[in-house]
Amino acid sequence: MKKIIERFILVLSGLVVVITLSEITLRIIAPLPSKQPKIYNKHPILGWELIPNIEYYAFNDVLEYKTKVRINSWGLRDDEIDLSKDDKMIILTLGDSYTFAHEVEKEKTFVELLERRLSSTLHQDIEIINAGRQGYGTAQELLFYEELIERGLRPDVVFLVFSTNDILDNQCLDSFMRNLGIWPCFEIVDNTLKLVQLPRMSKTHNNKKISNRGGYRDWSLSRFIKDLRLYKLIYTKLFYLAINHPDIVVFLKSYGIHIKTPRMPDTVNGWYTDRSSYGWLLTKALLKRLKQRVEENGGRFVMILMPSTLQYSKGKQRLLKSFLNMPEVKKFLNDYNKPQRLLKAFCKANSIPVIDLLPGFEAAMHSRGATMSPFFFPYNGHLNPEGHRLVADLIYNYIMNNGDILGLEK
Repeated sequence: MKKIIERFILVLSGLVVVITLSEITLRIIAPLPSKQPKIYNKHPILGWELIPNIEYYAFNDVLEYKTKVRINSWGLRDDEIDLSKDDKMIILTLGDSYTFAHEVEKEKTFVELLERRLSSTLHQDIEIINAGRQGYGTAQELLFYEELIERGLRPDVVFLVFSTNDILDNQCLDSFMRNLGIWPCFEIVDNTLKLVQLPRMSKTHNNKKISNRGGYRDWSLSRFIKDLRLYKLIYTKLFYLAINHPDIVVFLKSYGIHIKTPRMPDTVNGWYTDRSSYGWLLTKALLKRLKQRVEENGGRFVMILMPSTLQYSKGKQRLLKSFLNMPEVKKFLNDYNKPQRLLKAFCKANSIPVIDLLPGFEAAMHSRGATMSPFFFPYNGHLNPEGHRLVADLIYNYIMNNGDILGLEK
């Protein structure tokens, strides 16, 4: 027994040494940039806003990207806004993290690509302002538009980049976020859209400090292990293997080897569950209000529908079916374009021009013979530079064929 214990201690010590040396080596040969500084301030209406006039490096733990991000004096990821020019067309682009796009360099975002291409083709001074902010849904985008109007911005056109997860954001359904009170929440009261909750400005919740990302920072062994570079490297490689080779996951499952089940995707959770009806009712009311306010201020309101990778990636659909064999998932797989269908019908009924990007993504996937999307960062889940180029091309082509969107002649 003594020898067994000694061997166990020896093996354990060797394992600790190997892990320690591997961790040190990884940190030397693949160092992460310095820790991201605080980039958000609390906001009494919006919940949070980007700190004006800051620069920082955006990156994730597996270094899929490392980009330099600059925020202007308006709290936007864009150049400074010059309100003195009245001979240029201003297009304001509202959206969430897909529009903010800190995963790619500013000049490679679809906002910048589209601005340069339209200006060149139309021989006109066109400024497309990136007003995307991480985590914002339609409710915050409506309130953010109101704030920008109060500050003197009068865009000729407003693009709303609508993501399929916005329907959940609009309902403030995330219990953690709602309990913290950092979201403004609307509800339908007596058939009228009303703002029923403003963000609370307290710095603590249940006597625990909240980190810049919104999570608790209590130390734990689990957190320590997950912060190891070696753990992240191994986890990431397995994650890449799973999402890029769904056949392997299905094969392992057939032999009783189960990969950890993911949570219900937001697209499925928002559009195919019992809460979907009210979420859609609330979302329609928010969109009507935003359209009304844009037109009252002399602008044109245009919706751009950003698809989820689940909607056009057959590989991801196979994984979803394998992981979550649930009624909601079956509904999604049988009718994956339901969000776009409902949104386009709504836009038609309310005279809102709409640019649906899903067919373009499907066509691009088909032309490549791909089942997994090459347009997104696999681990991060947001558009990569190729994805931004595709989005810019699709919007540009639609505008060229429908010039009245910008008040241009066809």
